[in-house]
Amino acid sequence: MTEKISLLGRKTYKISDKVTVNIPTVGMTRGQNVEEENDFWNEVSLFTVTPDNMLLDLDKLGIDFTKMSDYSLFVFLFSIQREEKISRFVNDLLFADFNLWELELKQFGESYVFVDGTGELVIDEEIYNKLSGLIAFITGHEKPKRLKFTGENTRRSWIRKEKRKREIAAEKEKRNKNKGKNVSGGALDGIILRLVCNANFPYDFETINNVTLFDLIYSLKQIEKDVSVTDLMQSRLVGVDLKKFTPEQLSRYVL
Repeated sequence: MTEKISLLGRKTYKISDKVTVNIPTVGMTRGQNVEEENDFWNEVSLFTVTPDNMLLDLDKLGIDFTKMSDYSLFVFLFSIQREEKISRFVNDLLFADFNLWELELKQFGESYVFVDGTGELVIDEEIYNKLSGLIAFITGHEKPKRLKFTGENTRRSWIRKEKRKREIAAEKEKRNKNKGKNVSGGALDGIILRLVCNANFPYDFETINNVTLFDLIYSLKQIEKDVSVTDLMQSRLVGVDLKKFTPEQLSRYVL
C-alpha cells in the first residue's frame, strides 16, 4: 500500500461507492471445509499474483510475461475461472456489495472493465490497482517489483532457472509424499498454532475464529518483530554495535 491506512479492528473498507471490501474473520476464511478455504485464497491470488509469479505458465501459453500488466493477468485469470466458479455457486467473502464471479467483462476501448447486472462499472484498472494493494495488505502479501531484463537471452535464461526450481520443488514434494510427509493443514493453521501457544495472545482455538484475518496476520508480525528487536538489544551484551542497524530494524512496531 502506498497510502497509510488503518485496518486494525475493521470489518470492511470502502474503495468506491460501488466497492466495499470485507475483512473476513478467521472462521469465515477457513469456511466449512478445505474447498471453501481454497476458494477464498484463490480469489485473493487473483488480486495479488503478478505475471512474474506465473512466468512459466504464461510461457507455456506463448505469452511474454514481461509484456503483460498485472491488470491484464487479472482479466485473463478471471475469464478462464468465472464459468467454473458460477457453476459451483462459489461464495464471495471479499466483497460486501457483489459477488465477483457474477460481474461481467465488457470491452471498453482497448481494455476491459467489470460491470454489474445493471451495466454499471464496478472495476476498472484504477479500481483494480487499489483493490490489489488493499487485499495484499489485508492478507500480508507483498507484491514484488516487476522483473526487468536486458534482452531476450537473459529472459530465457531466467525462465530456465525458474523451471529448474519448480522441478526441484516437485521432486522434494514427491519424496516427502513417499515418506508419508504429505499431510498438511490449512493456510492459517501454522499462524493459529503460533499465536494461541504464545502467552501474550489473549485468544484460544475457539475465540480466535472471531479475529479478522488482518488482525491475525499482523498480530503474528508484531510478536515476531518484538522478539527480533529484543534479540538485537540483547546482542549489545556481546559487543554488537546497534548503530549499524536502521531505525526501522530497531523499531518494535510493524505498522
